[in-house]
Amino acid sequence: MALVYFALGRKAESTSALSDLKKRFAEIDAADVAYVHAYRGEIDEAFEWLDRACLNHDSGLLDVKSNWLLTRLHGDPR
Repeated sequence: MALVYFALGRKAESTSALSDLKKRFAEIDAADVAYVHAYRGEIDEAFEWLDRACLNHDSGLLDVKSNWLLTRLHGDPR
């Protein structure tokens, strides 16, 4: 829902949905949190959550090279 609300221009609702995602799934789905941050243009936060996903061996990273939600990160050397 965080992605949908953001795409609709409803940033406050997107932020609320992202907060809920973090509370419920931070330890098991950090990659999805990173994808939301990347889509929202929050690059530093996206990399922080990607790092967390790596440390947790998050299976959501399997498509990290091809996931379109990470397009905004492609030019960043991190």
